[in-house]
This record gives sequence, structure tokens and C-alpha cells, in this order.
Amino acid sequence: MANIDEVRAFIEAVNGGAYEDRSERITAIELLIERNRDDIDENDLERLADCILREELTDSNTYKVSHEEYPILSNYQWDKRHQEETSLEQAEDYDTNGNNRAKPVKRKRSKYENLLTDKYARSRNKERRRKYREFTKEQPIHARKVRPPEIERYLSEKYTYWQRKFA
Repeated sequence: MANIDEVRAFIEAVNGGAYEDRSERITAIELLIERNRDDIDENDLERLADCILREELTDSNTYKVSHEEYPILSNYQWDKRHQEETSLEQAEDYDTNGNNRAKPVKRKRSKYENLLTDKYARSRNKERRRKYREFTKEQPIHARKVRPPEIERYLSEKYTYWQRKFA
């Protein structure tokens, strides 16, 4: 592991504003890495890389992604952006006016609602059954004799009407 005190002191100096110019920071980091080539580990390298990208990581502009060609986001900015994004699945269901056009989904009824529905359905079914039985019971047949001249007159009136209408 690198001389941890030297790396921490360098990071504090960068955060304190000792190296305002990026090129100065890069040369100082290269010298630090050359001095501690064998002892430096991944965490130290990541911290030093963050020192190089200090301006990008500390930029709190919310429109950084749209204003810069190659934006670099800090972990906090990345998480916040990821939370505010919506999936395309949700966008598929809404039209340009913001109305939800998804297929409606029925909600599950509670036990109480089912019991109440069953109670009213049973009472309606009783009434329907009574009316149906009354309608389908034996009813008197009214027979009427129709003579052939009456049928002939009816048919001739009916068909002559249509012949006149479409002639």
C-alpha cells in the first residue's frame, strides 16, 4: 500500500484548492504514482482519478448532461438521474395529451364486497326467476281461422306495394 499519509495529504491539498489547474494536478499525480509504483493499490488510484476529474465531479449543474458533450457524473448525480428517469414501458401507455391508454385492470374485490354483491344478486335472481316462471307457464292459445281469400288479399297488398315502390 502506498504511503497512505502522502496520498491523503495530496487529496486534501487538491480539495483545499492547492492545485487549481488540471495539468498541474496530473503531473503531481504522475510523480506520486512513480514514487510509490509498487505500493499503490486500486482504492488509491480511484481517489487520485477523482482528483483529476474534480471539476466535473463537483459541478452541480442539473443540466450538465444536455450542456456538455461528454458529461461525467458523480455517484450522487448518477443515482439521482437514474431515480428521475421513467421506463419506456410507462411511456407506451400514455398518449400525447397525458391520458392513460393502457388496458384497464380490474381490482380484486374484498370479502365484504363479494358477500354484499352475492346478497343483492340473490335477491335480484329471485325476482328474475319469478318473472320468468310467470312468463313461461302455460298460457291460453288464441286460435284464429284465416281463410284463403284473406291471405291472398294480404299477400297481394304486400307485394304490390313493393312492386310500386321499386318500379
